[in-house]
Amino acid sequence: MNVIFGTYTKRLSQGLYTATLEQGHLSHLQPLTALANPTYLALHHQALFSVVQKGDHGGIACFEDGKFINEVLLPGSSPCHVSIVDHLDLILAANYHQGTITVYDYAEGQGITLTQTIAYGSGSHAHFIRYIPHFNEVIVCDLGLGKVLSYAIIDRQLVLKQEFGGLTVQGPRHAVAHPTKDALYVFAELSSELLVFKRTPTGLVLMQTVSTLPIGQDQLKSGAAIRIHPTGRFIYTSNRGHDSISVFVVAADGFSVRLIQNVPTYGQHPRDFDLTPDGQQLIVLNRDTDNATVYDVNASEGTLSVVQNDFNVPEAVCIVFNQQ
Repeated sequence: MNVIFGTYTKRLSQGLYTATLEQGHLSHLQPLTALANPTYLALHHQALFSVVQKGDHGGIACFEDGKFINEVLLPGSSPCHVSIVDHLDLILAANYHQGTITVYDYAEGQGITLTQTIAYGSGSHAHFIRYIPHFNEVIVCDLGLGKVLSYAIIDRQLVLKQEFGGLTVQGPRHAVAHPTKDALYVFAELSSELLVFKRTPTGLVLMQTVSTLPIGQDQLKSGAAIRIHPTGRFIYTSNRGHDSISVFVVAADGFSVRLIQNVPTYGQHPRDFDLTPDGQQLIVLNRDTDNATVYDVNASEGTLSVVQNDFNVPEAVCIVFNQQ
């Protein structure tokens, strides 16, 4: 399987890189495209969408089969998160520094066109945006305003449905949804807590709040990424500062979790990670030590065992899996 890495380009990295994942090991790192700070990526069939920064403008760049198609740049910092609405060919982006979310139309061979911008105003740090097929909604996490917002897609535009506020102390950063239950799991950066919500017709209901750090080891709180296993049975979070991955088992109803394992990432600043599409392995990227760590995932228990921790990737902060 081919993997693509997004990076910062502040020290060693030149942009996007590729590598091969075979029999549980990464190998053959190769430069893909020179790009400034391509810190988050999304794949859609043959198209790759990357955050990009050019001088005092930031935005999203579109590539097809490795060929640059186009980019949309706006004054200010680049977005921090990009994702896809597959069935509608829409690209979504959240901008932490600008406090905005944006929507782009995508057309094969033509690239992307900006169609909507929503600005949240003073204090906003929009950190995450993703369409949840099971909900038929777009979920946004705003760390600065302490809100989790949901949007309907109507005529290819986002329309606000509901919001859950009062989370400024926690700082909601990223979220995942259960594949079959009406459960949403939000990872809070400032408090290093996993927030379990039940989705109801009138809005989100907070069901549980649990630390992602082991007891007595919660001095450094800087939560980063969250993923859910394809089965919906396990949740994983990366803890910067503590430099670890926490593993949670999900209750049968989806509305509570229990910490069952915490393992080191064998590097510093695990900003992002992901599970392989089959859920058999997990790869975490340690930005400050320029290395990726690969774990096998126990299919029945969800626990992790390290199989590789010394694969060099400069300033890596995002990984996507290309199965084509």
